[in-house]
Amino acid sequence: MYHRLLLRGNGSKHCDDVGFFDQHPLLAVQAERALNLPTLNTLRYFYRPNSTVILYIEINRMGTGKEATCTLEVIPSESPWNLTRREHEVLSGLAVGLTNAEISSLMFCSRSTVATHIEKILVKLKVSNRSAAASIAVSMEALLAPLLDSETVQASPQLWMLLDHAGNASPAAPTRPPRLPLHPQKRAILIGSLYSTSVTRRWEARGLVQASRLAIAQINARGGVNGRPLAHLVVPIDSNGQAALTELHSKNVDAITLGNLDEDTARLIFNANRDYGAPLFHTMVAPSLTDSLRSSDAARDQVFSVAASEHAYISGFFRTLNMIESSTPWNPGQRKVLLILRKGEKTGAVAAQAFDLGERGNWEIDIAFVDDQEANAGWSEAIRGIAREGVEVVLLGTFIEGHLLAFLREIQTSGHSPLIYSVWAPSAPGFLKRAGRLAEGLVWATVIGGYANDSFREFSQNYSASFGEDAGSGTAPIHFDLVNLLAASWSQINVPWDFAASASILSTISYRGVTGQYRFRGPQQHERKYVDNPLDASSSHFHLVHQIQNGVDRVISPSAVANAAFRP
Repeated sequence: MYHRLLLRGNGSKHCDDVGFFDQHPLLAVQAERALNLPTLNTLRYFYRPNSTVILYIEINRMGTGKEATCTLEVIPSESPWNLTRREHEVLSGLAVGLTNAEISSLMFCSRSTVATHIEKILVKLKVSNRSAAASIAVSMEALLAPLLDSETVQASPQLWMLLDHAGNASPAAPTRPPRLPLHPQKRAILIGSLYSTSVTRRWEARGLVQASRLAIAQINARGGVNGRPLAHLVVPIDSNGQAALTELHSKNVDAITLGNLDEDTARLIFNANRDYGAPLFHTMVAPSLTDSLRSSDAARDQVFSVAASEHAYISGFFRTLNMIESSTPWNPGQRKVLLILRKGEKTGAVAAQAFDLGERGNWEIDIAFVDDQEANAGWSEAIRGIAREGVEVVLLGTFIEGHLLAFLREIQTSGHSPLIYSVWAPSAPGFLKRAGRLAEGLVWATVIGGYANDSFREFSQNYSASFGEDAGSGTAPIHFDLVNLLAASWSQINVPWDFAASASILSTISYRGVTGQYRFRGPQQHERKYVDNPLDASSSHFHLVHQIQNGVDRVISPSAVANAAFRP
């Protein structure tokens, strides 16, 4: 029966269950009163709407004027010290300074009945007098409101500042206090993740899930975020992205992360999340996704693009070719380059960019578009063309791992050996083991990935120890970082389900993770990438270029983080 209500000074509100608050209107009244008490920060108390239901209420208030927010959380609980409802009412009456006569009048019972309740309270709290009992109830934030179901007492403004009001009965605590009840555990902050059930994407999905859970376990071991534990809800997408997202919404997730999905499913999810409002992170690179966000302010303000678009891979590819040519004995001969892109990436802007950069570097460019829905991705025809035309360099766009391995297997049997440059797919956990000798010499790139530094090595060691496999350098560390980034942002706000506040913090926060610096700024809320955006490498992610050398993944560019040179 966990519920939550958010009120803002501008009059707007959000709750996860309108029906519950309609049944308990007093809670909404209490939240409204708290919103209008500038001196209030946090207030905790018990609420017992009937003889069997025991709820713990936490109210948090911050800000002023129209920027003020008040959140009320309803947390299922047990009775403190095993008090009955009537004993709890009497203890609360003591704590706010009422006499036995006043309590008996409010409870419509005799003074002797009140005295009997007090005797039982002293035994359960293991104290010798009413003042000590009152002091403990106040210090443990264990009072009951509305007090004694009385409009007279409830109407007192001081009741909403229970700790201050109870100062009338606050003697020193007893020398041997009883074992005190813990406050009910706050609802966990819930991160929801959606991923494709496609067999070909299972390695990426596994990296997402395992790295997220590793980060959550580490954060919870440190005490969570402001006393709240983190939890992870993972929902696979079989065929209906809308249904999967609805399931996350029904569980009241506080943020959403996405695995790599097809563009239509991703766009549907972006739009369907608008009304719910939770921040959503994705690592997809299709330019059309960025374009679709520009047309929707609501979706754009909630969606954070962790990876750069496909355009960055094109510019990085030609930058790498120029670096290799100028710094190694590699000779590309006729300087023929073939870009193999997914049909979904067939945009005039990407093609125009490729031809422009190719012309500047004196490369002869051709582009082939392949249907990545086919089992073999149409490689046979493409490879025949590569051999026939004498292509020296092949760029494979954002194809999944299975397609990449199929291409490598087929190109090796063709008798032609161009330089193969891939993107993203080799970043999945365990890629080197699955690829084996097929991947030897492969050059690949990612606009965000792990560096060969202490923090990444520590993450990789923890991941391997926890899951028995190599973490890879992309999917897993990125989602490890995203959980920690979210935790850092939530630590600065009132509650994690204030989505507007979350988005505001995420749009301004700077966070350094194992894959570099995260700073979401600008109209598309993209991470920043060196060198295509800022020239300041300390404020962005490096566009990393790797090469598989003797079965080991080495970084060959940029020079600031490289741990190997290109091998022809």
